Amino acid sequence: MTQRNQPRGGFPLSGFTVPILTALLTWGAFAFAGVYSWAWQPLLAGAGLIGISGLMFGRRHSKGVELVLALWALCVICIGVQLLPVSRSILQATSPATMRLLSEYSLSFAAQTHHAVSVEPDLTTTTLIFVSVLLLFLAGLDRLLSSVLIERLTKSILVIGVLLALVGIVQRASLQSPIYGFWHPEGGTLNAFGPFINRNHFAGWMVMSCGLGLGYFHALLAEKQPVRTWHARLVWLGSRDGARVIMTTFALGMMMLATTWSISRSGVASLMVVIVGSMLFGRPTGSRSSRMRFGTAMIISLVLFAALWRGLDVLADRFTTPDSLITRLAAWQDTWSIIRDFPLTGTGMNTYTVAALFYQRGNEDSHLAEAHNDYLQLLSDGGLLVTIPVLFTIIAVIRVVRTRWTSLTPGVRIRAVQRGAALGLLGIAVQEMAEFSLQKPANALLFVTLLAIAMYEPGRSNSALQA
Repeated sequence: MTQRNQPRGGFPLSGFTVPILTALLTWGAFAFAGVYSWAWQPLLAGAGLIGISGLMFGRRHSKGVELVLALWALCVICIGVQLLPVSRSILQATSPATMRLLSEYSLSFAAQTHHAVSVEPDLTTTTLIFVSVLLLFLAGLDRLLSSVLIERLTKSILVIGVLLALVGIVQRASLQSPIYGFWHPEGGTLNAFGPFINRNHFAGWMVMSCGLGLGYFHALLAEKQPVRTWHARLVWLGSRDGARVIMTTFALGMMMLATTWSISRSGVASLMVVIVGSMLFGRPTGSRSSRMRFGTAMIISLVLFAALWRGLDVLADRFTTPDSLITRLAAWQDTWSIIRDFPLTGTGMNTYTVAALFYQRGNEDSHLAEAHNDYLQLLSDGGLLVTIPVLFTIIAVIRVVRTRWTSLTPGVRIRAVQRGAALGLLGIAVQEMAEFSLQKPANALLFVTLLAIAMYEPGRSNSALQA
């Protein structure tokens, strides 16, 4: 039997997968979300290493994942098309607005006979590199994952989440001190939280990890034997599984507390979506129903604890302040203007900051480098050229995740964790309606990690999480 056909996790590098990925996730989160080149370059290098290792030593892809990878590769190709130099006549025929914008933006454009569809090819090239490496990472990680590795990775993410929460809470308690006590990012630390330059991006990372953690929480509550008396419940809490529940509860409490302390409206709202989804879809029937009722009560208690500690009046004031909403509505209106003028090919991925120089009419006191809605920015940057394959990729992902969600494969615990990963993906999808968290390397890496977990197909020999 070749190594490629061995059971998942049976290849020589399996023992290094979780430590390497944990190190990458930790580095990305604590290195200011990887927004600086010195931070995201090693992050991409490590992600690429995992991808190559999985393709070389892992087994074949899970069922349905091949189509997701193929469509993702098509997205990469379409972004590459935006970088191909074309003649001025073709550019005029396909995107006359690009001609007008380049005439005002680039002094050298008048002397050029060819130019890429992207108004700033260097920015689009950076996006192409990111998307390509993340595709490689997903392709390799899908081959490397096993049920055991998923449990270990989940625990690692919870530990990282607790540490991030502590850093954020300490920083908030010290009245917006510099990040780590010495780092002053551009624009000051007014909107920073923990090691993240932007509190909304911190909340996005937490929303994804909380979704995964809630899935693991329900996985631990799943039991083989019914527990019907309080004495038996207390005995169970003193067991190894009970201790795991207590530690997971503590981790989730800290992460939810930090999310509410960040006062990120999009983060709190998307966290509520994840929590409600967890309570609606995480409860099995039968002998486990009583323990799941206990779990639901614990989740509600955690939410109330976090909200009360931060202060309901502070949260209410934050959600009733219209300033940020007005800013976003103006940005979205400006983005629609870009979409109307660049419907087919877009301005080029990651070039919104350039297009906004000419299309921004609202928010005159500052320049917005992002649309604060990644769906609209995808349309403006990518046009139909990139948006259509991205849409088909999303549909393919939903189909695969839905298949895993409803799978009758034995192993309640692994399905619970996968459902938690799916809820984390849902939470960040909700936040992206008003934010751009996934444009940050640390968040993008965690997103793809959760995607691989949600699409993982448990094998017959290791279908349940092992103790």
